Amino acid sequence: MVEYAYTDAYNDGVDHETDFIKELAELWYRQKRDVRIGVVVYHDTVSEAIHTTDYINDFNGLSRKLDRLSRQLKPNNEADLGKALDYVHNVSFTNARPNAEKIVVSLVHRMNGATKDTIIPAAQRLKNECTTVVGFAIYSRTIDYEIMAKFVTQPSDDHYQSFSTSYAMEESAKYVNDQDSACA
Repeated sequence: MVEYAYTDAYNDGVDHETDFIKELAELWYRQKRDVRIGVVVYHDTVSEAIHTTDYINDFNGLSRKLDRLSRQLKPNNEADLGKALDYVHNVSFTNARPNAEKIVVSLVHRMNGATKDTIIPAAQRLKNECTTVVGFAIYSRTIDYEIMAKFVTQPSDDHYQSFSTSYAMEESAKYVNDQDSACA
């Protein structure tokens, strides 16, 4: 999930977020995993920029699409993480492969005070369907770090990490370890 709220500078947010996704995708494709990657973009509206069936086993196509996406998204409005999580729950995983592990990776750098109360319930709806929820926060005074630690799959130490900058998050993708899912 790529956030692009009005306070984001292009190079400081969206570009690093899409590069982070490319780094992870390259790792998974290189490991010859049967992985499908979708990308939901959000601020006060939510849309699916890449569906999980768009680039099956096509890292180069996915990479080109992410590059275009990073240039097309223009940050605006407030971030609504709860709405974005509900969108993933209601739209992105419809017609998902049966028995396929579902993982939502939320890239967060702003929390709208008016919608903070919607985040944990929306994440819980995903977790109730055995979806692993991961959160990566880029430092901001608007982020409620207690909410971050609560909305991710528990234990939060395995599913949540905070970074000082978007660039630091992007660089961390090289060191991501796979976690075994608690859901079978």
